[in-house]
Amino acid sequence: MGHDDRAEWHLLRARHRIRCSSNSASTALTGELDSAAFDIDNTPPTFGAASARVDGTRTIVTLDVKDDQSTIQRVEYSTDGEVWYSVFPVDGIADSKSEHYEIAIEGRVPGRGITIRAIDSMNNISTTQVEAPASR
Repeated sequence: MGHDDRAEWHLLRARHRIRCSSNSASTALTGELDSAAFDIDNTPPTFGAASARVDGTRTIVTLDVKDDQSTIQRVEYSTDGEVWYSVFPVDGIADSKSEHYEIAIEGRVPGRGITIRAIDSMNNISTTQVEAPASR
């Protein structure tokens, strides 16, 4: 243990002693407490079949996003993996466990397609790749 490591250890030890000794017996935790039951959601949203088509000068991507446990919080897309754009479901607000999206992208989508990510209200994230529509 070097000199700096010992100084840091003594400082942490001193902080710990102050915190522990500052609690009086009347404010210390005693006994056991039971909490109400709660659900843990660590599963990300899932995507339904997605499709992309060209409509005039735009590319339209249609897809469904679903989560069995939590509401869909946010959906974003990127054509380059660097810049992400938020999109809203067809009904205007992401507030349920199942949402339908129609994403209108100006111009043609690059050959690598579109990356879409969905985030539920518990911050679980999933992504999917949608192929660019075939050129006519």
